[in-house]
Amino acid sequence: MQQSGLFQTVASDVERIQPPATPPTKPTPSTPTKPSPTQRPFSDPRPDLAEDRPRWETLLRLAYIADKPGLLFGLLHGLRCGGARLTVQGNQWKLDYKPGLAELAAEQATKWEQFLFSQKDRLFAWLQEAAALYEGIGDKAPGFKAESGVS
Repeated sequence: MQQSGLFQTVASDVERIQPPATPPTKPTPSTPTKPSPTQRPFSDPRPDLAEDRPRWETLLRLAYIADKPGLLFGLLHGLRCGGARLTVQGNQWKLDYKPGLAELAAEQATKWEQFLFSQKDRLFAWLQEAAALYEGIGDKAPGFKAESGVS
């Protein structure tokens, strides 16, 4: 049986198709990736900010458990996504939330800041408790891995 010209053209085109010369590129740090299904909701969303990562892992885990997760946990997580930092002054932790609000419109940032201040007693208690937990475990904070480069 003789094959039509169209069939021969399609068959020869299929034979010429080659896989790409280079494999697909892996995501770079600037390429957002979806969290894996096994990633815990209280994991630090900014592993690139390694200096205070174990402190954030401790605070977010505590907030997640205490808030079940609610608005304050969500705000803390969002602030961290925006670059908020946890610093240590003496034996207390201080939340530098300003970087986390930098990308928001002024009106929205003001509303979140007001909410944060309305929750200051609760947040202060969480910071104290997280600092106490962290002091007992250091770089073995929940979910912290030594290979992150933090010593």
